[in-house]
Amino acid sequence: MSSTTDHQPPGSTARFEDATRDLLEACSRLRLGQMVTIMDARMDSGMELPDDELPETDRIPASLGQLEYDPLQPLDGPDVVWIMDRLLACEAAWHLGRALSQTIYTCLYFHDLQRMSVQDAAYHAQASTSTPAPAPELRSKVLRAFIVATVKTCDLAWNELTKQNVYDGEDFSGDKSGLGLLEGTEPRYALALLDDALEWLSADPTLSDDIGQSLKARLSLRKQLLSATMLLAEGDPAALIEVSLHCRFAKKHLAALRPHDDDATAVAGQADTAASPPCIALQDPGRQKAPSTRSMASFDPAYNRKLVANAPLRPIALPSARETWTFLEGLLDGLQEVVQLLQRPDALGWKMFFSCHAYSFQARQTSPYIRSLYQSAVCDRNMVAGRLPLDWLTQNFFAETAQVDPLLLRRLSSVGQGAVEGGRPGAWNAPPSLGQSANYFSQRIAGHLVSYLTTLSQNRSRQKRSLAKAYAQWMALAEEASQLGKRIESVSRPEDYMPDSLFAGVQHAALDVTLQVVLSGFELDLYRRDEWAGIYFVASRICSEQALVCEGIRTGLLDRRATLHNAQAATTIHYLASQEEMARALEAAAVGTVLLLHALEPNLQPRPWPLSTRTDDPALAKRTAALAKATFAARLKWLELPSARQSRQSIDDLWDELSAFQAGVRSLSAHDCLAEAEANWRRAVDELQLWFPVLVQAAAA
Repeated sequence: MSSTTDHQPPGSTARFEDATRDLLEACSRLRLGQMVTIMDARMDSGMELPDDELPETDRIPASLGQLEYDPLQPLDGPDVVWIMDRLLACEAAWHLGRALSQTIYTCLYFHDLQRMSVQDAAYHAQASTSTPAPAPELRSKVLRAFIVATVKTCDLAWNELTKQNVYDGEDFSGDKSGLGLLEGTEPRYALALLDDALEWLSADPTLSDDIGQSLKARLSLRKQLLSATMLLAEGDPAALIEVSLHCRFAKKHLAALRPHDDDATAVAGQADTAASPPCIALQDPGRQKAPSTRSMASFDPAYNRKLVANAPLRPIALPSARETWTFLEGLLDGLQEVVQLLQRPDALGWKMFFSCHAYSFQARQTSPYIRSLYQSAVCDRNMVAGRLPLDWLTQNFFAETAQVDPLLLRRLSSVGQGAVEGGRPGAWNAPPSLGQSANYFSQRIAGHLVSYLTTLSQNRSRQKRSLAKAYAQWMALAEEASQLGKRIESVSRPEDYMPDSLFAGVQHAALDVTLQVVLSGFELDLYRRDEWAGIYFVASRICSEQALVCEGIRTGLLDRRATLHNAQAATTIHYLASQEEMARALEAAAVGTVLLLHALEPNLQPRPWPLSTRTDDPALAKRTAALAKATFAARLKWLELPSARQSRQSIDDLWDELSAFQAGVRSLSAHDCLAEAEANWRRAVDELQLWFPVLVQAAAA
């Protein structure tokens, strides 16, 4: 539009200028095939996707031309087997964070389940005209049952994922794109379809042995998976044994589908199947591996462009056969672990399990569905392990950590609750009674223990953020435990309550939280190389404090062992001994790492002061040291408590200890530094050798 139109009088017609020539001139400078992006990606919905945008394994050879999908077209046995394998890969991809529109919805038969039914008149018409057509039940019974069961399994998993234990868009994709996952279909109806399909396969003599056995193995695997998922969703504690059995049978069927990666595995697989009918292993899901154009056309990787979406997602390369098999194996292992968590509620056992899970998360990531089940097992609808009250978690934690009698905590929490209503109220500003304080403390500890255990089931990044925020709350709980413990000690007999046992138990958990936050930064690559020594030094101080706490509790229990008459006392002492040995091993390893870093990189310096352009500035060293201290404090800012002065003093003390330690290290020669590092690492190994038998003894007890 001309610039003169900015001052046109009202009612006059604006003067437009022809910009066609300018547009053509600009377009002439574009290369052939180059396009101009207009508006946003949402305008791409409904547009055909170019073949070169598809994953390489899903591109259709040009010689095949345009594929025609017909839901009524007969399918051979190999076609059905391959479609099942690709659906398993789609399910695995969705569990690993991909969208439904990129995975399950790409199966075109999913959108035509009604037309796959035998009662369809058009189906009968086509089946009667085909001369040597495959058995129609392969599609109407076998494949349809498998698809319905797969979608229903995903629906049950979706219900679990949306409990907000894990996060949509961060851990998984819950967008249904306007479609459903057979929410109105009962899981037992899908199981009945699977039973009907298995019965038909057993009675059909026309199928070859390998095809029949392969279809049975896949249907049986799907049946066991759906059964286990359904029983866990129902939440019946009496059905946990059945869940474990279903997982065991599913593993047996999954073993028959293991892909052969090398010749040795293939030979072993042939030897295993020599006495049983052969079974086709899981196949790669790429459309180029499809046995025919009929099965190839049954999937549309770009189907999401036909769905309701903010912006169509790109087609993805599905997991390989090996990756799909590994995922299914991990899924079954995870379901069995959930059963064990529900069958054996134990605060310390859970803490050790979830701690190991957290430390290994970056190397072996558990699916969001299993991690959500972990959290539901810990606490769901204010019930621990599906059947125990929250107070049980507090009582069990202190009983196993410091041998605090659960009956003592219950009695203290009930003090004052039986007062007659209408009695004389206390002063409005009177401090809470011992019973009120104990009850409030018990509830808070239970909530924080649930939060701690469930946080360890999150992804590692969220773990670090959540635990760092919880540190101040654990410190407040430790102070509250100290005050409450003194009041309990004043009204209890010496043999009923060990001094500072409540405080020591809370401190033990708080130090675990602190160590998780510090070490997770290494796994997430959050620290610069010149910061490693300082962070390892902080980790060594945390481990040293943890060893002292465990030693203090253990020594107190050994002194009072004559008054402890329960079998749990020996288990607690063994647990504390194992935690003490582990803490000392980690402390020695951390110190050895600091020494090793200095010996290998003696000239590694902190980041220089960025505002100085002169290298000969005499104040540069002071500024660089100030920057290093500020960076150190920023890394540990989550240690700041509401009392800012005390927090700053604590961080300053840590910095002073670190500076003194580094000064001593710098005074050593490279040879002496390596010798000290080796001595610390040998001590760490020795401590671990002591730790493992103690841990085994604690587990046996």
